[in-house]
Amino acid sequence: MTRIDFTELAQVFNQWAKQQITIQEAEWLAVDGKSIRSTVSDCNSSYQNFVNVVSVFSNCQGVPVAIEQFHVGRK
Repeated sequence: MTRIDFTELAQVFNQWAKQQITIQEAEWLAVDGKSIRSTVSDCNSSYQNFVNVVSVFSNCQGVPVAIEQFHVGRK
């Protein structure tokens, strides 16, 4: 799993989800973010950095509809 290119995976998943999942008007979506374990660097300074994955989930349909990766850091 560590060798998977998440950017490419997210792009393919998001493209697939757009084709397969129809989001209804006024449908509620949940957004959740998780930090990826072992991606924190400089944890003892104000310049710390980590990788975060955010997903958008349709509770009504019970499926994720989009995912994205972000590098979170302070400079």
